[in-house]
Amino acid sequence: CCGFTSNGLPVGLQIIGKRFDDAGVLRVGRAYEAARPPLPQPVEP
Repeated sequence: CCGFTSNGLPVGLQIIGKRFDDAGVLRVGRAYEAARPPLPQPVEP
């Protein structure tokens, strides 16, 4: 999950890259995680 809509629904994110560029895809993922605010912690029922 990379975030939530205004209605509280989860939003996903898919990162794709060139063939065999796993390191590049991981760099983009790390940059995204560093740039976004922390996600709220789930509440146990």
